[in-house]
Amino acid sequence: MLDLAANIDLGSLSHSELADLARLLSEQESALNDNRLELYQPHAGQLAFHKSRAIIRMLITGNRYGKTTASVIEAIWLALGTHPYHKITVPNRGKMYGESFPTIDETLRLKFEEWLPRKFLSNKKPFVHNQMGHLIGVNFQNGSMIRIGSYDQEESKAEG
Repeated sequence: MLDLAANIDLGSLSHSELADLARLLSEQESALNDNRLELYQPHAGQLAFHKSRAIIRMLITGNRYGKTTASVIEAIWLALGTHPYHKITVPNRGKMYGESFPTIDETLRLKFEEWLPRKFLSNKKPFVHNQMGHLIGVNFQNGSMIRIGSYDQEESKAEG
C-alpha cells in the first residue's frame, strides 16, 4: 500500500478522492492494529522460550535480542488465554518486573502499546499508573490483569 500511495500525486486528487484515500488508509491501519499479535514472528531463541515447559523460564541474552518483545507477547498471550503452547484459564493475574519505573516506561510500556490491540483492553481503566505517572498495570477486557513492579522498590511493596 505504501508503494501505491507513494506514486500518487496528492495535489491532483479532488477533495472527495482525498477523503476516500484517507478513509482507506484509516481502515488499513485499524485492520493492522487489530491483528498485530498475528504478525509476531519469534526467532529460534524466542520460540524456545515460548515453548518451554519449565515452571520458571528466563530469557538471558545480550542487547537487541528481543527479550522485552518476547516477555510482553508472552504476558499478553497468557492474559488473553491464547498462548499457542500453554493453556491457561482466564481471567488470570500476572506480575512483571523491570529494573526501574522509568525503564519500564521506556521498554515495557512501549512494547505493550506496540503489540496489544486496544480491543483487548479494559474499557474503564486499561492502564494503571502510580502517583508519579509510571505504568504499574494493564487491565484486560476479559478481566485478566498484569501488574508491574520495579526491582528498585521496597520489598514489602513488591510482595503479593
